[in-house]
Amino acid sequence: MISDGKTIIRKIGKDSFLPHLRINQIKKVNDVLYVATGGGLVVASETDTTIYRKEEGLFSSIVINFDVDNDGNIWLTTIKGFSVITTDGKIINLSEDQYFRNSFCETIKADRYGNIWVGTREGLLVFNKQLFLRKGTLTNPKWFYKGDIPIDFITKITEDQFGDFWIGTKTGVLKYEFKANNNHKIARGNFTYYSIANLFIKDIYVDIEQNIWLGTRGGGAVKIQGDIFWTYGLNDGLLNRE
Repeated sequence: MISDGKTIIRKIGKDSFLPHLRINQIKKVNDVLYVATGGGLVVASETDTTIYRKEEGLFSSIVINFDVDNDGNIWLTTIKGFSVITTDGKIINLSEDQYFRNSFCETIKADRYGNIWVGTREGLLVFNKQLFLRKGTLTNPKWFYKGDIPIDFITKITEDQFGDFWIGTKTGVLKYEFKANNNHKIARGNFTYYSIANLFIKDIYVDIEQNIWLGTRGGGAVKIQGDIFWTYGLNDGLLNRE
């Protein structure tokens, strides 16, 4: 753990609270640290640490990605589907045998409109959060497969300040824009696809000026500034292309 970018103030490993040395995501929300690892999801506050694994009820201990919604529910993806840990500690799973063409869920996002977005290796799933929590299963979900969208191998989902979504794929990025007249209902015609030299998108970040930054696999970084795309590689000072 690093305090000022230089000084290591604490070394965290398997000899402390981490169940696995593979770290897939780290996020701090309301003074609680969440760490997705190859051995479970760690939830650590100043007074308590809880680890959620297969033994605690998840389909898989390999947690790929997670998000915490405005109510404090934890939505997480695994190699066998996705799960939610509710605020009262209940775990609800959606398994590989239900609904999925490909159950390897890469990314998940709880949006401001009450929807949950799940990106898989074969399809994008969007559904109503409250209906799922109340019934414990999907109710009228929206699935987007190849044909509905140009690429259905989804790697990352990020929401910008305008409530629009940037969706990484294995060959570029999709932008989903909510239309003013659709009452925040998901529609199939609102996607714009940007092919970026067939680059695999690993991460998406929205900076303070609302520029979109894409981290790629082997292609460096890409900055989307309005309609202009800037690329950054080894010649621009990056240490490597990942």
